[in-house]
Amino acid sequence: MNLQSFLSLFIFSFLLARLATLWSVSRAEKGPRIFHIKIDENDAIFDTKILQVTRLGTKITGLLNHISLPKNEGLLIKNTSKIHCNGMLFPIAVIFISRQGTVTKIHANVEPGQVCYGPRGTAHTLEINIESELLNNITENSHLEFIPV
Repeated sequence: MNLQSFLSLFIFSFLLARLATLWSVSRAEKGPRIFHIKIDENDAIFDTKILQVTRLGTKITGLLNHISLPKNEGLLIKNTSKIHCNGMLFPIAVIFISRQGTVTKIHANVEPGQVCYGPRGTAHTLEINIESELLNNITENSHLEFIPV
């Protein structure tokens, strides 16, 4: 990919994300939901502020309108198995999850500009801070349960 193609793609992604942000403001999701995340293998429970998104506009925007991501916060993107970090300002950890709550893949350090694809069977994507305690306590095939508070 040459520089001109890369810049065109970057500008297009940036403009699309900004347009989606404007569109989604009027169709806002329910506010952030606080979840206890339970890992079945060791019965560990983590208090994490998770914003669950399901609408197209907020899915496309994701974490683009954030300067950073606090250690105990994350974004659960329902019904998606791939994410991009074009236009982001900070690295994140990405956890791909099946419909049953099984972790299918973990990318511990996704840098801005990268794209990640979940393996077959992935239904949802959880984006968290790379320093999150949750990241240190899960492995692939762990079972996560999201319990609303």
